[in-house]
Amino acid sequence: MDNKYQIWLKQWNTMLRLPLLPEDISFNLDQQNENITLDKLGDTTIIQTSAPITFQISSHFPAAYFPQCNYAKFEEPMYFVSRIRNMKKSGTIRVVITDTPINLETTIETCEFSEKAGDVGSIYYTLGFKEYKQPIQNKVEIKSGKIIIPNYAGTGRVDARIKPKTYTVKEGDFLMKIATEVLGKSSSWVELLNLNSQLLKNNPNNLKAGMVLKIPDNLKDISGRA
Repeated sequence: MDNKYQIWLKQWNTMLRLPLLPEDISFNLDQQNENITLDKLGDTTIIQTSAPITFQISSHFPAAYFPQCNYAKFEEPMYFVSRIRNMKKSGTIRVVITDTPINLETTIETCEFSEKAGDVGSIYYTLGFKEYKQPIQNKVEIKSGKIIIPNYAGTGRVDARIKPKTYTVKEGDFLMKIATEVLGKSSSWVELLNLNSQLLKNNPNNLKAGMVLKIPDNLKDISGRA
């Protein structure tokens, strides 16, 4: 599988990259289940509706590296199991699949883990995700004796700040924090990682104070949202 596809689970300053890509992802679209491979997912348009998107990812955490793995140096399977269980308990997480439209705030609805005979030490899993849609609370304003209820749909502010070309990492920084402060969007951490992939070795956990990161000029959120 092409390494341009990476699956990340992000919660606060915890970033977890899945070591083995699934063959496909099962989406519930228009009340119908559809399995979509990652290469096709990159060309798929996810239409936003009032109903939250739900999807499942099934694969396994291998006990040792083999050529089909997405990267070489990863933690033991129980590390991933423990982290994912903690994420499920702790609230929403962001699921990002690079080079696809998937960049969603979600909840982990189900997580199932099992072992299989003949594959000692590996742990197989199925994770069920549901898009988290934050309720919009309209503010009521009174002007000239009239009650005005603004419609916030599609009315994001334009960030007029001049963006620097580089950023020097400080103690306590992590990519999502830097993306929020410098670029105005927490989801832009993926662009930061891609632009600085050689420095960070494609792993946001390699971020260290004193590093000088390149800042992208033109940003496009892969979720397609402002």
